[in-house]
Amino acid sequence: MARRSMILTLAAVLAVSAGCMGSRESSLADDGPLTEKWRLPAPLPATSGPAWQFTDTQAGLIGQGRRLVSIDVARGIQRWVIDLPPGHPAVAGSLTVTDQAVVARGTSSVLALSLFDGHTLWARPGRQAAAVTDEGVVANCSAEGCDLTGVDMLTGTARWTRRMSAGGTLTGTDRNCGCVYFLAGRTLTMLDAATGSSRWTLTTPAGAGTRVLPSLYRAMLFTPPTPPSCTATFRGVADGTILWTRAFHWRDPARPAAACTYDPARLLTAYDNPRIPVDGALETLDSYSGMVSPRALDPGEYLLTGDYGTLTWTPGAGYRSREGTDVRSAAIAPPDDNRPWGTVSGSLWLVRSGAGLTLYSPFGGVRWTKPTPGPALISHDRLVYLDGTDLVALGPPARTD
Repeated sequence: MARRSMILTLAAVLAVSAGCMGSRESSLADDGPLTEKWRLPAPLPATSGPAWQFTDTQAGLIGQGRRLVSIDVARGIQRWVIDLPPGHPAVAGSLTVTDQAVVARGTSSVLALSLFDGHTLWARPGRQAAAVTDEGVVANCSAEGCDLTGVDMLTGTARWTRRMSAGGTLTGTDRNCGCVYFLAGRTLTMLDAATGSSRWTLTTPAGAGTRVLPSLYRAMLFTPPTPPSCTATFRGVADGTILWTRAFHWRDPARPAAACTYDPARLLTAYDNPRIPVDGALETLDSYSGMVSPRALDPGEYLLTGDYGTLTWTPGAGYRSREGTDVRSAAIAPPDDNRPWGTVSGSLWLVRSGAGLTLYSPFGGVRWTKPTPGPALISHDRLVYLDGTDLVALGPPARTD
């Protein structure tokens, strides 16, 4: 009897706990029509492309031209909007976001902006910068060499300076490392971001255009393919030692006119793991172990997005996913100009279709269609898009269970 009483008491506690936890949050993938959650005058220059030039959905940042906007995407509140100085484009590759700041690289100077209100925290001469949580490193380079400066991210105060005898490229790393990489000619150096001291130095193998690809546990040296061999080489590096080397004959059906079909803009990764196109397949390279996982592709099929899904396009077949065993093409109209584009967010695809965009669920079909050109993005449980002169967010109906 005591045992039965204890079981009933435990069941009651679990029921109460479940009630306190509440039902799960609504999702854009849920059944039911998406509804408008907010609308505000678009604070960005008009564009007809499927995506803005810069987005950080975690921080709520959108950039186009030189304008950078911070928005509370859940509530539709514009936190701040600024126009970056001339020579500072608000585009991917020029901006880095940390917990407290946005670092903007320009043609002659580096700026740091407050993530909270957009005001300029500091500015320094240089064209390269790497941000590591509380520390930043700015490189001011000339033909004679590079002056590296470690700065406090919030104040811009110099913590250290170091002269490098040769020009090179500065690359940031995962925040847990607290370090940056400096690649100059045939020398790769890992620097401590807080002190500027060298942790290790490596003489790199020969290869034109070699660059550093940081990952959580490794740095990768990537030598892009060049004619006539068209071979791309990846090397995994840790503690100043090359641990593994992998070579691939690059063949990307998406860029048949490019030399060796290689386009730097299509060096795609997922979780820091490069996705490498070869003849008839897509190879995923594990950045830690160097192991390779192949995935067969049909003739002409190619990966659309690195991200976290394997969304592909096949001429004559259209969009489909290579994540599971079901590789049927989605029932989505192709883009009118035959320029496919897509991104994956959870179980949803946002793709170009007709003259506009379509939000598609492999499990529920078409969730939303925009018949006219213009950009959109998915952020948490909001679909944000440009509707004429307005910025609009759609979301799922509120759950009642």
